[in-house]
Amino acid sequence: MPTGLGDYQCSLGQWQFSADAQVEGISRAHIAQALAEDASPCRVDDVVATVSELVANAVVHARSDLNVLLERWQHMIVVAVEDHSPVPPVVQAVDYFAESGRGLQIVDSIADHWGYDLTDVGKRVWAGFYLDCDCVEGEH
Repeated sequence: MPTGLGDYQCSLGQWQFSADAQVEGISRAHIAQALAEDASPCRVDDVVATVSELVANAVVHARSDLNVLLERWQHMIVVAVEDHSPVPPVVQAVDYFAESGRGLQIVDSIADHWGYDLTDVGKRVWAGFYLDCDCVEGEH
């Protein structure tokens, strides 16, 4: 992860799911609730939208159990999805006629930082959102 995140501070939540169609909605609800209780980021909708895209990618492409993590770093809130596929995420070219394939473009447009790390059992795709709203106004 880039150094811009600062130091790891704590976990705000971790949830395990099997890869099925209901995971997106359930993970969005968990993230929204955890962020409401934490009351730190001003971009809750962006974080919730991002987890939805990352979970959808894991369900469609990895087809494995997955973990959704929400973490507080010194400068950011980080949402991550871990799955059992070692295949790196790929930002696809825009196909205006396709019904899918825009998830990482959406993540790239709303997250302040995003990336992935290979793990012992697959990968972790993560996205970070600055805690201080003033430092990112007008940027994405």
